[in-house]
Amino acid sequence: MKTFKNVAALRAWLVARHIDTSLWGTGQAKQVHDLWRELQKQESVLQDAPLLRLVEVVQAIVRQNNRYLVEAAQEFGNGRTRERNQPPAEKMKAGESFTHAASRCLLEELGVSQDAITLFPDTYRFVQYETDAQSYPGLRTRYTFHIIEAEITGLPQEDFWQENQSFTDGDPVRRHFWAWRDGPVPFFDRFQNDA
Repeated sequence: MKTFKNVAALRAWLVARHIDTSLWGTGQAKQVHDLWRELQKQESVLQDAPLLRLVEVVQAIVRQNNRYLVEAAQEFGNGRTRERNQPPAEKMKAGESFTHAASRCLLEELGVSQDAITLFPDTYRFVQYETDAQSYPGLRTRYTFHIIEAEITGLPQEDFWQENQSFTDGDPVRRHFWAWRDGPVPFFDRFQNDA
């Protein structure tokens, strides 16, 4: 794992590898200090040859009868909202198991207790893909999705808002809007948490 003592060292490393960070911090793109914080929290790793940002993500498919739960929208601390339409998902930390990450995700984002969560390990699957992440233009990213199905007792039967338990400067989402969708779960192969 590549480590950097500060944001300036990370910026120099990126520039030396011909990553143009001049667009970072504009539009949907994050800033270099956001990537540095992500690396410090061990939510991603930078690989040098070939140059890749490696991100592991857990997605929890929460079912209730024939419906599944999606985060329809997020509301940020500044009042801005963003549409999402994806199941509960969270970046995994280095060395974290997918079951622990799924439980942490559901605890933080849905505000439920640990005993309300049932994970079904036999539904586990994973998929990888590479893309140019919106968050860091020019920095190729390989996502590994760890997908597991879950059931949660005590969730509302109707769509609902939930306060984000980890709302801070590092996680600017104040609350999540959760919606139930009918039918079979489509394949979600994108992660917009870092967009």
